[in-house]
Amino acid sequence: MKVITPSLNKSYRFESNWPNNSSQSYILASLVNDVTKDKDTVVESKNNQYVIKSLVNYPNNSDLKYQKIYLDENYLPKKVEVYSNNDILKIVVKFNDVDLKANLKKIDFDLKKYITEKDCENENCEDKKTIGTLKSAIYPLYVPANTFLSSSETVNSELDSRIILTFTGEKSFVLVEETAKVNDNLEVVPVYGEPILLNDTIGAISSNSMYWTSNDIEYYLVSEDLTESEMVFVATSLNNAKSTLAEK
Repeated sequence: MKVITPSLNKSYRFESNWPNNSSQSYILASLVNDVTKDKDTVVESKNNQYVIKSLVNYPNNSDLKYQKIYLDENYLPKKVEVYSNNDILKIVVKFNDVDLKANLKKIDFDLKKYITEKDCENENCEDKKTIGTLKSAIYPLYVPANTFLSSSETVNSELDSRIILTFTGEKSFVLVEETAKVNDNLEVVPVYGEPILLNDTIGAISSNSMYWTSNDIEYYLVSEDLTESEMVFVATSLNNAKSTLAEK
């Protein structure tokens, strides 16, 4: 799987079996997989439409329990709702149109179509350029109970602007915030971990770390105490906070 970030001239290549190992409410194959795996799947028919209820598998969010898939009279999905353990609606995906015979061409998967490389033979280009410097730290709006910020360190150089936040307590973790670098030439970055969809970006998560880029800032989260769900909560709360950059 590849995730393209044109603004940074980067393509992130994930070494994973996504999406085969988790539910994805917007992928038809994933919906079929959920329905066939759940032995207690329930199908209801009403007004020439169908509602399928099945369990879901979100390894990084154990709060998500089941889904309802709404099909029209032609058995095509119209809407998918994902609910929590407490029957609270958490995710809604609506399908305005489903084309089962979409004609995709090879050029549709060509990275150069989405990323433009600069001609450095005629320009005095640097290999990488930072977007700016961090004016202040971006603090997570969610921190586990009995966990507190113990230190904040800022490191600025000609190439980097970095802030290191250390949280200690029952759920200790370290959060690194760094200004993203823009490449003049396309860079393919191998990423190890499972892709996870956040508010406005896609991150990579493993058993004790998480990485993502949002609003021109790269985040690294490392912890031996946080669960994967808790790391996602911290990351999501950061994406809801305001990022502040100063121009170089």
